[in-house]
Amino acid sequence: MSDTGDMEGMSREWNYHPDLPLHDPSIFRWPPDPGFLARWFARNWLTLSERVMMVIVSVGLWFWAYPSLDRAEEFALGWIAQVWAVNFAIIFLTAGGLHWFFYIRKGQGKRLKFDPVPDPYLNSRASRTHKSMMPPSFTRSSLTDWMKQACGCGCS
Repeated sequence: MSDTGDMEGMSREWNYHPDLPLHDPSIFRWPPDPGFLARWFARNWLTLSERVMMVIVSVGLWFWAYPSLDRAEEFALGWIAQVWAVNFAIIFLTAGGLHWFFYIRKGQGKRLKFDPVPDPYLNSRASRTHKSMMPPSFTRSSLTDWMKQACGCGCS
């Protein structure tokens, strides 16, 4: 998709329109192509890609933040709490950073956004997140109707 205009290629229902036809990027396609596999390996593992950065961060955390395997041989609260704290920090920083970038800073804008829901709509009564959109099986009236039928006492 070309990035010439901010609103180019958008429709009313869907904003992102990938280039068609979609190609098969799988390394498991048949018949095997050694050249494609070599190019895939070079493009994904020999560059500073997301995968390589995750491996570097994981190995770094394993050496410097997580407890040694010698400490983890016996059940103890200290190393368990350390693992929990490191995992919590990773999730908090990742989810918090993504929330900050996409929702608070609005860093991406409408580019590649699939469902263009305006912010005022989310706070209105017509929103999908409003309580009035609860399924009828969870409303109080349907629950009391079911209970009246289940008791079999003939009350209505």
